Amino acid sequence: MRILKLGVKYPNRAFIAFLDDAEEGEKTWTPIGRLKCPWEDHARFQDIEAKWTAVATASAHASDVQAEVVELVFGCFDKTQSLNYWARNHAGVTTVNDPESFQQHHSIPWEDFVADLCFEDEGALVIP
Repeated sequence: MRILKLGVKYPNRAFIAFLDDAEEGEKTWTPIGRLKCPWEDHARFQDIEAKWTAVATASAHASDVQAEVVELVFGCFDKTQSLNYWARNHAGVTTVNDPESFQQHHSIPWEDFVADLCFEDEGALVIP
């Protein structure tokens, strides 16, 4: 698809034209929030989204109270201020915005801290 025009009214929209053979020539207004990435990055975007789904599913059993306890415990020791305990608004999913600094300031063995589902997204380490 190709963006033809950006709207100026609220809600923000883009006028797009589809380039795919099945929908070629079709044009429509669509919310800006639906335009997630350039087509060249589509495979990477889907891979990251699948990883987020897996982490969210693995952490789905965490209650708000459990997530708050993790936040309190780690918050006391997080000298780097690099932890986000509600990543993408999922209870039990934590992101470390500066993994190197976090590892240098804490005595937690890194191998014990990360799990199989951990991955990097936009420079942050995502941990279930």
